[in-house]
Amino acid sequence: MPLFKATLPNSVRVLTDPVPSVRSVSVGIWCHSGSAHESPGRAGIAHFAEHMVFKGTKSRSAMEIAEAIEGRGGVLNAFTDKLNTCYYVRCLGEDLENAFEILGDIFTACRLDEPDLETERKVILEEIRRSDDEPGDAVHDHHLESLWPDHPLGRPVLGTRSTVGDTSQSDMRGYVARSHTGHKTVVSVAGNADPDHVATLAEKALGSIAAGEPTHDPGPVSGTPGERYLNKDVEQVHFCIGGPGVGVHDPRLHTQMVLDNILGGGMSSRLFQEVREKLGLAYAIGTYSLSYPSGGCMTVYGGTSPETWPQVQEVVDCELARMAAEGPTEDEVARTKRMVSGNMALGLEAMNSRMLRSGRNELTFGREVTIDETLQKFGEVTRDGVHELARTLLDPASRRITAIGPA
Repeated sequence: MPLFKATLPNSVRVLTDPVPSVRSVSVGIWCHSGSAHESPGRAGIAHFAEHMVFKGTKSRSAMEIAEAIEGRGGVLNAFTDKLNTCYYVRCLGEDLENAFEILGDIFTACRLDEPDLETERKVILEEIRRSDDEPGDAVHDHHLESLWPDHPLGRPVLGTRSTVGDTSQSDMRGYVARSHTGHKTVVSVAGNADPDHVATLAEKALGSIAAGEPTHDPGPVSGTPGERYLNKDVEQVHFCIGGPGVGVHDPRLHTQMVLDNILGGGMSSRLFQEVREKLGLAYAIGTYSLSYPSGGCMTVYGGTSPETWPQVQEVVDCELARMAAEGPTEDEVARTKRMVSGNMALGLEAMNSRMLRSGRNELTFGREVTIDETLQKFGEVTRDGVHELARTLLDPASRRITAIGPA
């Protein structure tokens, strides 16, 4: 069935992807406000606000909010990333009205009281400490900070101990008032739901918020080559090796996804076969690409012992150079296109995945991007296109290496 779209008088966009054959439904309220939209002195406030809305509203305590969804077998959660915050519920179709009531309440009537702020501040500081204690996670934040040092996309979503510690109640209330507005808000629903009913529930839940102003994403990003090694008393060297990538609006986006997967997208990828299967130098090795309206990056990541770290760098350099010089084989391109397309199609059998896809597409492109359109884009990727992009992106002169390990 097609995706249904309605726009409320206050500019909230409402998307419904009806799937009558399932019993469940996923509901997401998206706010186009993430860590990349923060000022440096308030880094982490979007993520802080995501925590705070669950601490209570004018009519419900934190426990009552949780029980209202979990007591019916549902799931209530949220996440914040570089560009967006999403509050979502997964529940039975018969509980759709209850899901909208709870999500609307936390989005429009969160209390943001001072005692709750102080409690949650401690929670987030512990979250930052936990991240710092896990070098396999922390290295990715350090890598983006080093790659994009003067750009909002380089800042960590969690913020820093200093910025989280300095956030006041006035800061929090001002942020929520500016960000929880109609132009910045998208509702996405997938599953057992009627589009007209969804629009009615959305109007009831969110019709009272001000229209506000649209969010403006940060300007273009450019990478900073170099090396950064952080000393830490751990057993392995946890590393990121990468450089520039293409942005989400770049016509080569799907070509980059194919290149990414050929290099390190699974057990059949070049780096996995060479570094782990043939040489036994790492347990974890792979690649990922990040694409935003401002630009993107492509990164090799993994962990290895201090003794084998120089050899791993040599092997990665060799594989990247070989890809840039020779390109992929026709078989690699065909196999990877099938793998990526298949994974995407299978993933959309889950209602939460469908809800996330429609919400992100609306916020990124301002329209529905059908699975057929995406599969066609992958079908148009050629070996020559992947080779040309590899020569462009895998230039050693633009490479950034970030590692955490023992001295």
